Amino acid sequence: MFGSNLDVQLIAARTENTHVMWKVFHNSITLIVLSSEEDASDFSLGRLLENVFNAMVLILGLEELTNVRNIERLKKDLKSCYKLIDSFLERGKSFADLTQCVECIIMPSRAILQECLEAFASAAESRFGCLLVGSHILCATEQWWQLAAPEAMLLVWLVRSLSPHSSRDLPVYLPQGSPTVPHRFLTFQLVPDMEIVLLCGPNPSLQCVTDEVSVLYFKCV
Repeated sequence: MFGSNLDVQLIAARTENTHVMWKVFHNSITLIVLSSEEDASDFSLGRLLENVFNAMVLILGLEELTNVRNIERLKKDLKSCYKLIDSFLERGKSFADLTQCVECIIMPSRAILQECLEAFASAAESRFGCLLVGSHILCATEQWWQLAAPEAMLLVWLVRSLSPHSSRDLPVYLPQGSPTVPHRFLTFQLVPDMEIVLLCGPNPSLQCVTDEVSVLYFKCV
């Protein structure tokens, strides 16, 4: 980064015990990662930097990161990203963060659940919905599959990074599709480790959608 004035691009460096990599996003935010793991590659660390920045955009929006008016306020706001960022730093069994693709699962009752999900998403005035089992997608609406792969992965990752809750209503920004205008991110727990996820607009209210969840649950059961 210090050679940029000389038109020299240096993206990574190694010492005897540490691998250092950095990346500048939108000429505004510079992220740096240090790893002491022997198998840490430029690719994996580069993916980590991308995922961390996209996580920041998802929670705060691109405008908040590129037009910083108050650095102390930004530091405070970034705390809301910590759980999601920490989840990328933890070792796990999933490779979705490296491939930036969601992981899927197949079940015999998938067709029935797909029909229920479509009906529920329509009632919630949403075209973007999926049914999660753990960190895997069981079924999803057609428009959900039109999301950019890193965005879909990030939304699933967000659900798994949060503490279990019967329902959630959060604002999120899509890093590629809508980095400056937020969507409502709704989640509903049907049973432990199974949740419905929706992206929608300002309507309907969370309570109205929650009532539809009860109807969906008994219909699918």
